[in-house]
Amino acid sequence: MRGTYSGVNSPEATITQSAATERTYYEYSISLNPTSASFSATGESKSFTVTSQRRLVTVNSVSGTTYGSWGSTGWEIYPTNLGTGFSQTTSGNTITVKASANSGSSRSGTLSVRCTGNTSETASANLSQSGATTTTTTTEYEFSVSPTSLSFTKDGGNQTVSIVSRSRPKYTNDINGEVSYGNWSAVSYTAFSSTTPTGTGTNSASVSVGVNTGAARSATITYTQSGSGTKKTVSCSQAVGTQTRTVRDYSFSANPTSLSFDASGGTKSVTVTSQYRDGTQSSTDEGNNWSSTSWGNWQTASYTGTVDNTGGGAFSGSGNSVTAGANSSTSSRSGNLRLSQTRSGIQENGNSWPSPSNINVPLNQERKKEDVYVFLVSPPSITFNANGGERTLSITSTKNDSVIGYSYSWKAMLSQFTFSNGTISASSAGTLGRNDTLTLTQNESGKTATINVSQSGSGGGGEILDDCTITVKYISTGASANAIHVNADKTPTSDLTINITASYTKPDNSKTYSGKLISYIPKGSTSGSNIYFSDLINDVYNWDGNGTCRVNFVTVSPTKDNTYNYNTKVTEI
Repeated sequence: MRGTYSGVNSPEATITQSAATERTYYEYSISLNPTSASFSATGESKSFTVTSQRRLVTVNSVSGTTYGSWGSTGWEIYPTNLGTGFSQTTSGNTITVKASANSGSSRSGTLSVRCTGNTSETASANLSQSGATTTTTTTEYEFSVSPTSLSFTKDGGNQTVSIVSRSRPKYTNDINGEVSYGNWSAVSYTAFSSTTPTGTGTNSASVSVGVNTGAARSATITYTQSGSGTKKTVSCSQAVGTQTRTVRDYSFSANPTSLSFDASGGTKSVTVTSQYRDGTQSSTDEGNNWSSTSWGNWQTASYTGTVDNTGGGAFSGSGNSVTAGANSSTSSRSGNLRLSQTRSGIQENGNSWPSPSNINVPLNQERKKEDVYVFLVSPPSITFNANGGERTLSITSTKNDSVIGYSYSWKAMLSQFTFSNGTISASSAGTLGRNDTLTLTQNESGKTATINVSQSGSGGGGEILDDCTITVKYISTGASANAIHVNADKTPTSDLTINITASYTKPDNSKTYSGKLISYIPKGSTSGSNIYFSDLINDVYNWDGNGTCRVNFVTVSPTKDNTYNYNTKVTEI
């Protein structure tokens, strides 16, 4: 960059910058493959591949040098004279160089190529050819056997094979192709062992065959000549003798042929007979007819047993044993014990044994029978006098005729009544009587039986028992008396409040509470509200902290003797 300045009093300055310079040119490359080749004296042709490329090169004074992609470019052979005895032809990027037969000493040449776009880019390959020799020596072999086949009777015997195995040198003039031979000499050969013939290579070999006690048979003897590797064969055959074969017989059965289980399950097994025996047969007509079989002793044959549950069963096991789990369903179920015997060899008729042989043992299990529960308890009620005592219940509790247990509970859970091992015990009573209800519940079935238990008091004092009846007289509409006026349907003609003074002794602490039973019955209704027991005595113990307990209202129903019966149960609130 260059600038000029006109002075202190000048208002402007001039700045200039030179532009970048750039030039381009092509870069060339050429190669030959292979880079050398040798030719035999008899002459031959070989190929060379030419790779000729160029790419654009850009040189920028600022950004530097960049290169384009390589691409094919033209080429030529230069010089075209490759040397004495060598010539060339071109097809595409392939040059074929031919060397003619050389009858003289070894010679050489050069194949050169260059890029036509840049003749300074060259590549070359060195060419060489062997010189001619006077003669080439090789070996000529002769190898023969006679006869090429031998036949023997079933009694066997010996026969002779004549063998010629020899070689001689062969001389070939490399220039004019004239051939001459040397003398024959013996060459060793192998069959069962290595043998060297005598003299000029003629020999005899003996073939021996033993007596044939089986089917007709054949074999091939192969003689291999050393050096040449040539093989000659002699086919041998022998007539049929007395042929024998081993046959096999099997026995496979299961007893019983099916297994049945009850619903409770269990383990059962079947008796399995798994045997085989071998026998011998003979034939003198190449196996067309066989003698009767001479059998050996029976031997144990292996087998396997597997269980399946295709019928929804729960069977398991292996071998000959099956286990059935308990059947808790109301449907029977089934399965199979599958026994399998592996077989091999041939049958008495000569056919192969099919394998395996299978036996299926069906499995069945009964459905679960519905349980029969019996639960009988007597007597239904027991009364004790004030002195208390013990009473034993008659209890029958069975499931499918087997004894099962039961549980019990008391309704009021009074401490004066106890139950153990079928016996109800009552302690001595106070002045007031008491009653409770014992409930027995049979295990599994849930069946129940109730026994009403009561005990008279020694006398004196009023008491509302755990279950009690409050009786209120009523009269018809319009009648006069201090009684309840009711309609024809026995319902009150006006709202009714019943106040009854009573006392109650709480079982857990033996405290007695005095108060009133208060019941409210709306007019026209036989159902009243809950009855409340109000504690009127000044005592530090209150049932709920407010001095009240609840007597649950159960039923109100008019009876034929013109009374309303209020059945109640006292409970803490």
